[in-house]
Amino acid sequence: MEEIDQRRDAMRLAIDQALPGCLSHSSSRSSAFWMEADASIDTQRLAWHAAQRGVLIEPGFQHFFDAAPPRRFFRLGFGAIERERIDPGIQRLGLAYDNALSTLKTGT
Repeated sequence: MEEIDQRRDAMRLAIDQALPGCLSHSSSRSSAFWMEADASIDTQRLAWHAAQRGVLIEPGFQHFFDAAPPRRFFRLGFGAIERERIDPGIQRLGLAYDNALSTLKTGT
């Protein structure tokens, strides 16, 4: 198994554990996952929460040509991340996601 495949498998497992509320899409030839968050999540805000925990994500709204693009999509790249750093990073992203959701519920 190639290193990129091992990273993809590690990322998929970590996503399934830490981000069960998100849908993930990836293919065997890609080096990223496209994620669909809960409809209430603004991924620009999620990106800020994640960055506070040392995790970078790419909000996906700029990839839509709609006048009002959906804000719930984001991209997670793994091609340049060492395999052993994937799980801890996705766990921190899961905390950021939970924080973003709880912020919406409490209005803070």
